[in-house]
Amino acid sequence: MKKLIVIALVVMLLVAADLPPALPSSFYGEINGAGPGAVVTATVGGTTRSTTAFAWQGLTVYALDAEGGQTGQVVTCRVNGIIAGKGVYRTGTNQRANLTVTKPKSIYRRR
Repeated sequence: MKKLIVIALVVMLLVAADLPPALPSSFYGEINGAGPGAVVTATVGGTTRSTTAFAWQGLTVYALDAEGGQTGQVVTCRVNGIIAGKGVYRTGTNQRANLTVTKPKSIYRRR
C-alpha cells in the first residue's frame, strides 16, 4: 500500500513539473510626455519588469510583459520613474494602456 502511495505521488509530481508556466499580463501603447529611450516599468506583486520606449510611425510606444502578479491585482506603470498609468493584471492578455507622463510640480515658488 505504501509503495502505491509513493508511486502515485511521484507520478503527480512529474505531471505537475510538465505544466507550462502561467502566461504574463502584457501591456502596450503610446507614451505622451516622454520620447524614445524612456525607461518604462511595470510593477505588480513585488515584481518589476522594464523595457525601453521606441519610436514607431512618429509616436513613442512601448510593449511590456508584467510578471509575478495574480489576476485582478493593480499593475503600476512608470516612465522614467514617474507614475504614468495603472492597469489590471490578467494572465495571458495583451492590453492597450496608453501612458501619460506629467512632471511633478515644484514645491518651491518663484519670486
